[in-house]
Amino acid sequence: MRKSIIMAVASIFVCLQSAYPQITTNELPVSVQRGLCAIIKDKTTGTIDLPVPDIKKLLQEDSLNQEKNPNGILRTAVSIPVVIDIDEDGIWTTLADGGRLWQMEIHAEKALALDFVFSKFWLPKEGKFFLFNPSTKETIGAITSQYLLGDKNKPHRFSTGVLKGDKIILEYYQPTGEQELPIIKVEKAYYTYNIPSPNFLSTSTCSYEVNVNCSEGSNWQLEKNAVALVYYKDGYNAVWFSGSLVNNTQNNLAPLFLTADHCMGSKDATGDNDLSDWVFYWGYELENCSSTTQPDYYNKTTTGATLIANNSYSDFALLQLQQDPINKTGYIPYYLGWDASGSSGTGGVCIHHPNHDVKKISTYSCTPQTVSYNSSPYVNWGVQWDATAHGHGIMEEGSSGSPLINNNHRVIGQLRGGETSCTNLTGTDKFGKLSVSWTGNGNSDYRRRLNYWLNPGGTNVQSIDGLSPYSISGPSYIIQSTQSGTYSINNLPSIYTVEWSLSDDYYNQYHLQQNSPSQNQCTITRDNLFDLMNDTLTAVIKYNGYTVLTLIKTGLYVYSGFRGQYTSGNLSGNINYTQLFYVRPNITTCVTSPSLVGATASYDNMGTTPSYFYLSPGTWTLYFDMPANNNGIPVVININDVSGGHYQLYAVPMNNKGLNLSYEDNDITITIGNGDDTSVDLTFDQSWLIEIRNATTGALMTTKSSANRSITIPTVGWPKGIYVVKATVGKEVLTEKVIVR
Repeated sequence: MRKSIIMAVASIFVCLQSAYPQITTNELPVSVQRGLCAIIKDKTTGTIDLPVPDIKKLLQEDSLNQEKNPNGILRTAVSIPVVIDIDEDGIWTTLADGGRLWQMEIHAEKALALDFVFSKFWLPKEGKFFLFNPSTKETIGAITSQYLLGDKNKPHRFSTGVLKGDKIILEYYQPTGEQELPIIKVEKAYYTYNIPSPNFLSTSTCSYEVNVNCSEGSNWQLEKNAVALVYYKDGYNAVWFSGSLVNNTQNNLAPLFLTADHCMGSKDATGDNDLSDWVFYWGYELENCSSTTQPDYYNKTTTGATLIANNSYSDFALLQLQQDPINKTGYIPYYLGWDASGSSGTGGVCIHHPNHDVKKISTYSCTPQTVSYNSSPYVNWGVQWDATAHGHGIMEEGSSGSPLINNNHRVIGQLRGGETSCTNLTGTDKFGKLSVSWTGNGNSDYRRRLNYWLNPGGTNVQSIDGLSPYSISGPSYIIQSTQSGTYSINNLPSIYTVEWSLSDDYYNQYHLQQNSPSQNQCTITRDNLFDLMNDTLTAVIKYNGYTVLTLIKTGLYVYSGFRGQYTSGNLSGNINYTQLFYVRPNITTCVTSPSLVGATASYDNMGTTPSYFYLSPGTWTLYFDMPANNNGIPVVININDVSGGHYQLYAVPMNNKGLNLSYEDNDITITIGNGDDTSVDLTFDQSWLIEIRNATTGALMTTKSSANRSITIPTVGWPKGIYVVKATVGKEVLTEKVIVR
């Protein structure tokens, strides 16, 4: 029954922890900030008491469902209808500064947690909405108009994440000067009655599950940021499962989310596909392998999705998220690459949330086999985990929908069910094949297959790599004429800090200067004594002291210039130390030296294979050709002379170097002549030409000419995605890619 609530605002300060679900402003409720948190004691005027569901009956139903379907998803909450309208319920109070505060308390006896669904939710620009529990000291807020769907004339649905406890206060703050009034209508509350852990969420379901930040996850730190825990609300029941963000051939950071069809309940892409009530939890994981501190469960969530494709045949579902996690402060998502060729590869991982636990990683070293599952056909990958030998993980309820990622770091399927558990380590778990989902087993309906969404251009692509919003840019080679190199994480927001390190910098001889010239950069200066060959530069990105992303740049060469020489063509003279020199592709390079008399020569395949390689002992000359498509990777030539000496030559290709790009504040800045290819002869007394095209559509966005070393081009109005920059300087043509966000 509705009540006109008269509420006295008590001047009692309650210290709360900020949980900040949804995409929020990260602040405490206004009443708490100002020491005005109201504790409502008179139920006749101060609260709404929700009816308590028959918990014994619910648990009996759950037990029967588990017997019928042991691999089914465990229900944890049920909905209770409730009608609350800010226009008719609660109380408005005028504050000392002229602002207005609305509050409403909801109580549900013995509830382990509560969350809410709003049939209409619209806020004016300056308004702020909060939910909090003064007993558990947890709060959601502030939710603002930013990132909400709908408008005043057509408010959209909205849903919140869970808050522990049986008493929740809803609060809205209207600052002075804001004339518009909000539209807030609560439709239902979800009553959590069953959590398999006294701490609400478990942090160690069993010893055979491995936290993602243990050593097993060290090579999967990008991929883990694609995986989320999903809170599903279907109208009455609420359950938890897993899923992951996936990349598409447009590389446009679209929030596409892959999970399992059996997690969709009654939802279908061809019918009721609205998932506005669902909540996605990002980055719920222990900080490190030995951590025993329960992580902040509420810190990184988004709300709502649309089911755009699903198919029970291979058990896939593809969602488009309504709130983009890339906008979530303190979280940097990753978009998984995929392989639709039908080849599984050998070895890999699954990253998942078993029993809505913290994020885990399961590893396998086998080659997945084609298997059937229950009555489903042979369209699944069967995997056995390395659990018995190493304790490297199993699956549980809640792992459904999680990605199977092969050793090429590409998704090949999503979990549909299986046999493993904490008491069965040797069973086989089954994943619906992405290669079957790709065409939906030949289905003509675009809502029953993945290729329409993940390859919208319809190109002949069978696999792509994953995509991160950020990467390290900077030269691969620092040599004599380039005294230092600057490395950047372009467009990184100022809320993050970066810690830089070099893997082989044993004596700090390379003078790595942290956070210079700006907070998202570092500078490496060469010295005159030591070479650094094929090193790794690491950037650890942190938010409030916690690591949110680790990036690496491999293949870094720092050359002292003291013990060798470099040229832009042929090399001659004695070879008795490591030497580095630049060569041009498709032109035979000659190395002539008395050191080659009676010597042997070979090369290391680091990704570039010479198209021609020949040592002529009669002329003391080594001949080789660098291929055109070498991706800037050097050839390492090994020389063994007759006296037993071993020397190396680093032949560095010159193509497609010398072009540095950065993107910030809707501008692309292009710099010529300070990049990897210092041998490019650039004169700036004449103009050079820039051409930028959309990498997906090929559309020409702009052409510019300049006589300066740098040029800045605005990108306002450009679609976000990848663009190709082409610079023509005399006879040199340089190309590079940049992401516009």
